[in-house]
Amino acid sequence: MKVHIRRTHLNLVHYKCEQCEYVSKYLQALKAHVLAIHEQISENCEFCDYSAKYKTNILSHIKFVHTKVEKLQCHLCQYQAPKQYLLDYILVECMKNNTALSPVLFFYKLEKLSTQA
Repeated sequence: MKVHIRRTHLNLVHYKCEQCEYVSKYLQALKAHVLAIHEQISENCEFCDYSAKYKTNILSHIKFVHTKVEKLQCHLCQYQAPKQYLLDYILVECMKNNTALSPVLFFYKLEKLSTQA
């Protein structure tokens, strides 16, 4: 309980990267940072060619692409989103363009968005 209070509420526990300015409250986050950023190790999907810097991104990818999860349908194009924030993003893009996105542009923007997470 003391560690929780110090880390979460008082911001007293920090783990600092020795190679850059990155700081985290969590040791596991620091380890993931070092592997992804400084050691350039990426995680790969076991079902397709998708790869990402962080294992959590791969797990989300597998869950929403390779398993049957109910998806949210965009009413302006054919896109089906696994999460509301992705659908909201595509809706904004469709409305900005006043048309559905081309498949190439759509997947480029979606990949760019998913790698930022």
